[in-house]
Amino acid sequence: MVHADDEIRARLKRSVTLAAGRSFLHGGPAFPHAATMAFNGTWKVDRSENYEKFMEKMGVNMVKRKLAAHDNLKITIEQTGDNFQVKEHSNFRNIEIKFTLGVTFDYSLADGTELTGAWTMEGDTLKGDFTRKDNGKQLTTVRTLQGDELTQVNTLMTFSRQSQRRTLISKTLLKSLCAGINSYAQFPSSDSQQSYSYEGVEAKRIFKRS
Repeated sequence: MVHADDEIRARLKRSVTLAAGRSFLHGGPAFPHAATMAFNGTWKVDRSENYEKFMEKMGVNMVKRKLAAHDNLKITIEQTGDNFQVKEHSNFRNIEIKFTLGVTFDYSLADGTELTGAWTMEGDTLKGDFTRKDNGKQLTTVRTLQGDELTQVNTLMTFSRQSQRRTLISKTLLKSLCAGINSYAQFPSSDSQQSYSYEGVEAKRIFKRS
């Protein structure tokens, strides 16, 4: 007679074996996000690069920029599969954020700027793509690990559009002009061409595990 505990152990063993087999056949890890659990823990900001300039482009006033540069931000990350729970503690606020990889959610920055977007995992990199609700500007956040440091790179994309007008001459008018005949049967027409450019403002914050 097979005991219930023995049957459960046998099923677990078969599940692990099947997962390992899928990993071998498809060249990927048996448990896709196992390696990314390295983000788990508490991280305290150690230094920043270009952070005040980034906040200026975000529209944060000078007083808040100076205060935010010394916010003593500490984040605690807890990942379970695709689900994350992040606690932020700073001189300004203490909040808790929950999100699932690939699922859109709403989030607000410390200065009150409201965003909507989602986090995704690309290899060992945690990437957030967000859009500001007030002006539609794009904001990306990339988190990577190196040793006992977590680096967070924020990039704000500013958008500009330029219009150029060009004149179109009809074939009939062009033929008449070439023949030396003044013709007003056809008139030049015009349309506009628009060129788009993006300019990124980047800031970096480095956290150490605490």
